[in-house]
Amino acid sequence: MWRLVMRRIRRWGGLLGWCACSLQPLQADPGIRVGLSVPSSRQMFFRALLDGAQHYAAQAHGHLQLIVAPAAISAEASAQVDGIRYLLRAQVQALVVDPLETAPLLPVLQAALQQGVRVINVDNKLDARLLADNGLLIPYVGPGNYRGATLVADYLLQRLAPGSLVGIIDGPLETINNRARREAFIDAIRRHQLRLAAVEEGRWDVISGQAAARQLLQQYPQIQALLCANDMMAIGAQLVAAGHPHRVLISGYDNVPEVHLALQKGDVLATVDQHPAQQIGSALALAMQAVNQQQSQDSLPGIVQTPVGLVIHEP
Repeated sequence: MWRLVMRRIRRWGGLLGWCACSLQPLQADPGIRVGLSVPSSRQMFFRALLDGAQHYAAQAHGHLQLIVAPAAISAEASAQVDGIRYLLRAQVQALVVDPLETAPLLPVLQAALQQGVRVINVDNKLDARLLADNGLLIPYVGPGNYRGATLVADYLLQRLAPGSLVGIIDGPLETINNRARREAFIDAIRRHQLRLAAVEEGRWDVISGQAAARQLLQQYPQIQALLCANDMMAIGAQLVAAGHPHRVLISGYDNVPEVHLALQKGDVLATVDQHPAQQIGSALALAMQAVNQQQSQDSLPGIVQTPVGLVIHEP
């Protein structure tokens, strides 16, 4: 069995008085055209975002015209740029973007803002330094990845004796969310007086999780735990760890449906639920409210924090 432990996080940025629950999208004028761009439709978390967006649009009763960028088969920045250009040609009034990377998207996001399109960042956080260097103000809607990674790392690592060896399987180095999760994992390892074996990079999928786990366990066979930056890599890691001479504790991140069986069996001990439907709903609500109330881009809140929860295996 597994259960959801909800822990709401306090907003660590943005303007006072703003929270996801304060937005009132259903008061918007009918027909607000909002575009949505995600890196890929093939990864389960992004599919959950898309499903949540479609459900939110259906509940808006005609107040929202949701236009989704053509699905990219592979997660490539150039494909996402093309998708955003498609949305701008469709004359959207607001744009919600879950970015694969920051730098390749800057020109097209700047073009959107110059056209008067309100731009909202959801899930994967745009690089604040690059935004500032280019004079762009784009609000972020989503959970604190450092906080979520701290929750799952603390839960897993408390089971280990001081001095135990721990490995990390993280995602692409260019993503801000991944950097926050990796930093939280490393801090938790230090806090629990454990030793970091190494960090292996994955690409968010099962195959790369397998490859990373194999490399770590071959090079450091005494590893006692693997902290994985998403569930699909955790699934790959547990497939490799199943054949290891001793048990290796594994955690994931995202709470996608594919990890539920591994949680029930105890092959993966914990993951993090980012509530993608609530994330995207809050982002769409902010986009609609900005258009409906004719708010300027620079008047929007810097951050709208959404909840994160710990999901654990329970014998």
